Amino acid sequence: MRTSPVLYAQYPLKRTGKLVTCFGADVLLADLKAFTPARQATHIYTHLLTNVTPPAMQRFIMKLHQQFPGIKILLWGPQAWQLTTPLP
Repeated sequence: MRTSPVLYAQYPLKRTGKLVTCFGADVLLADLKAFTPARQATHIYTHLLTNVTPPAMQRFIMKLHQQFPGIKILLWGPQAWQLTTPLP
């Protein structure tokens, strides 16, 4: 049985009393946009697994940054390590 990296990251946060909501794979940004103010989200964690080009990743990250001002965005996963340009 394989464990999802997102679920693995969720465990220590919940264990220390943090409120965590897991949306799973392929969540629409519109759904996330509606959720974050209602729950007063302070962080968004995304695990980049999909084989995507660095320019496409950069566009995705910029979109997150623009749509969620004031929320810290945490990136992890094999694709995140390929980013070489500075992030906002």
